[in-house]
Amino acid sequence: MLKGVNKQVVEVVEVDNEFFERAILFIKPEQQQHGEEALRENARRYVGTLRWRPRRVCGWRLWGARLAWWGSALGLGTLLGGLLIK
Repeated sequence: MLKGVNKQVVEVVEVDNEFFERAILFIKPEQQQHGEEALRENARRYVGTLRWRPRRVCGWRLWGARLAWWGSALGLGTLLGGLLIK
């Protein structure tokens, strides 16, 4: 286990990934009293469960943003049209 300036960290070298060679995890202060082997085992298990999931580009947030943009454009157009007609 490596000791940082303010935090304790665990470095996992066997990550079984073709892109990454190691992972560094910072230990929560309330969990630092556990033994070094338990922390290393939990770190290995956690890194093994990591999966990359790309963000969906066209989700409900995108449609909400588009709806807000079109609504504001429609409102601004109506306001300007009303001012110009008077």
